[in-house]
Amino acid sequence: MRELCRYLERTGLKTLVDVRLEGQLPVETALGFFQLLEEASEEAVRQKEQSQICCIKEKQGGWELSLLWDPHPWVREFAVRNQAKYGLGLSWLELEYGNSLVLRSQRRDGP
Repeated sequence: MRELCRYLERTGLKTLVDVRLEGQLPVETALGFFQLLEEASEEAVRQKEQSQICCIKEKQGGWELSLLWDPHPWVREFAVRNQAKYGLGLSWLELEYGNSLVLRSQRRDGP
């Protein structure tokens, strides 16, 4: 993740990362979050975004990755285009101050 953020800095996309985890992410969840962060960030660079906020947090029942940009229609289009790849855990929110892309991963009980 740090390498991706350094790469993004070189492209001109400033990225603020906030991680709030009590433990470690399961490997499958971490890989899915990283893939979405990489793909969405590349799209943000193409869309000439200047900055983004990335937050990874543990929630009751699972984990959540949220990405925030200024309000632009590309975020919704990206979410719709990638729904099949990421499933129902992917959503977008139109907020007063920006657009957020959210990927949720549920905790799985048992082995």
